[in-house]
Amino acid sequence: MDLKKILTIFIYLFFGINVFLIFQLTENKQNNQAQITPNTLVTNMRDDNIEFNKLQTEQLTGYYLGGNINLKNWATNNQIEKLDKVNVTLDDSKKQLKGRLKQPVLLVNDDNKRKTQLRKIIYQNNYVLHAKQYIYNDKLTEQANLGGTSTTYVVYQQKLANDQSVGSDGKLTLEINHAGELVGYTQTYIEHVQKLRDPAALISEQMAVATLYQYNEIPNNTKILWTKLGYSSLMYVDDSVVLVPTWLVQIKNGNNYNLLRINALDGKLMDQAK
Repeated sequence: MDLKKILTIFIYLFFGINVFLIFQLTENKQNNQAQITPNTLVTNMRDDNIEFNKLQTEQLTGYYLGGNINLKNWATNNQIEKLDKVNVTLDDSKKQLKGRLKQPVLLVNDDNKRKTQLRKIIYQNNYVLHAKQYIYNDKLTEQANLGGTSTTYVVYQQKLANDQSVGSDGKLTLEINHAGELVGYTQTYIEHVQKLRDPAALISEQMAVATLYQYNEIPNNTKILWTKLGYSSLMYVDDSVVLVPTWLVQIKNGNNYNLLRINALDGKLMDQAK
């Protein structure tokens, strides 16, 4: 049985078991959408000293996606042998490939020129597998560097359907040392990505933020730094993964940062690690 059939059966089983809960959730979401007007949202959040830019009300569409994350399938011995610029370590438990450059590459200081330089490096076949399937992600790069360590991280996310991954699957993270040298990377990849169902309506940016506010995930005196829509993992079946459209919301409260995730199809909170 092929991947699409396996994941489709699993999804229908999942929804069959939870049909009553989903019906209730949908009904509640519709009621909430009727109750929460833009003016109400702005008033309530402003009253709680929550700062944010204008939130879009446009309703987009997205898909359930399925793919395979088996490390030995997307990083075969023959493929790894071609990576002669790096020493490779495979972590099957995390479905992750780690590469350490045999010879670190000194990067330029200018940010824009550095992005161009990095792209040229990783697009060479002997550095990174499937490199042209990844897109630079400025928001997740910013988020990855909040820890203030001597290592700088540059995050690329895999292209998926009409968007890109925003989770731990389909992610390429480059590591730059304190001397400004590219020294290594960690990589996950999703192969054989397929659309599992017809496109469905997504909650808007405004509704995503409003839902997080209702869940008390956005406390008083918080600043919403940015939001982003992409795909992240919902569930796993052996080496197969189901991905859903996901809203990311980066907030700052005092000196604390938090990256929130919400399922853009049903408005449920998601595991922040995914």
